[in-house]
Amino acid sequence: MNRGLLWLLCMTLLMIAAVLPTSVQAQDGLPQSQAYLLGTGDVLEVRVWDEEDLSGDFTIGVSGTVDLPLVGVLNVGGRSVEAVAEELQARLEKDYLVEPQVTVNVKTHASQPVLVQGAVRKPNRYILSGRTTLLEILAEAGGVVVEKSSQEIHLKREGSEDTVVIRLEPLMSGGTGNVVLQSGDVIYVPENEVVYVSGQVVNPGAVIWRDGMTIVQAVTEAGGTSPGANLRKAYVLRGGDRIEINLKRVIRGTAEDILLFAGDQL
Repeated sequence: MNRGLLWLLCMTLLMIAAVLPTSVQAQDGLPQSQAYLLGTGDVLEVRVWDEEDLSGDFTIGVSGTVDLPLVGVLNVGGRSVEAVAEELQARLEKDYLVEPQVTVNVKTHASQPVLVQGAVRKPNRYILSGRTTLLEILAEAGGVVVEKSSQEIHLKREGSEDTVVIRLEPLMSGGTGNVVLQSGDVIYVPENEVVYVSGQVVNPGAVIWRDGMTIVQAVTEAGGTSPGANLRKAYVLRGGDRIEINLKRVIRGTAEDILLFAGDQL
């Protein structure tokens, strides 16, 4: 399959999976959290109906608390906005207001970072904004660079020594392993070792290297040579060396089909 079409297909699957209801199949060692839990740095938008003086935006401090009018210090760290709204309403109703109507939302998410590394288009630190799945964060990171990836995703949860391995194809095609992420998760997409085939071939670019790969095999995986290619002038760049190759003779079997090393440029 043409690499451009393969990339487009993978991105389409990621975007579709991000908007469909998540079908999560639990992985060993990965509990499925369902609600966003508040933490340091999150900004809460608190609204008490018809009480502007009690409403406003409040940043959660390092102790996991906010200081609210009338109520004072409220411990919100590790709790959902629904739980915070219920407690705030109960406190106001007990001591200050008659049937207060309270809403609490997260205005700015800042407390739950995850790290995405490896064979993705935009490796970076991302902040979870509510319930976020693995597929959603991969889409935010620009998608997996399929031709460079090892077809696996490694997920390590903060505080755990174990690494969970999730296969890429079942994840993208059927949502298998599409876990809900937690603060501190590290998502790593290992890169395959590759060789680079450029010039007059049908699909120039990176080709996944494997032990024992030869020049002819690499050219074949790049779609073969293009019409008009000067097969006598091929060469391999290996480190600082340039190895001249008469590819025409190699294809005919009258010259040695040499082995390629990972990182070679043909």
